[in-house]
Amino acid sequence: MSYLKRLPVSELKVDRSFVAEMVSDVDDEMLVRSVIDLGHNLGLIVVAEGVEDQETLEALASVGCDVAQGFHLGRPMAVAAFETWRAERFLSLAAG
Repeated sequence: MSYLKRLPVSELKVDRSFVAEMVSDVDDEMLVRSVIDLGHNLGLIVVAEGVEDQETLEALASVGCDVAQGFHLGRPMAVAAFETWRAERFLSLAAG
């Protein structure tokens, strides 16, 4: 914990091992929520790893997580494929 205060970091990641079961395990949900609160209290952006379904994404949003990553949002891809994916996504968000 002392490293969070001393290191020049701007983000804090929540490990997938906690995120994966947060909708079915109250202890994991409490840990995720606590890490998000800690990160925000330290002025950090909080990133959740391992988001595999919409229910988890919604649960993270409800507890104030800033960024999510995982297979539900997108599989690993080459740079060119990512650029196309990103362009399509931002166009659909702007239209909606």
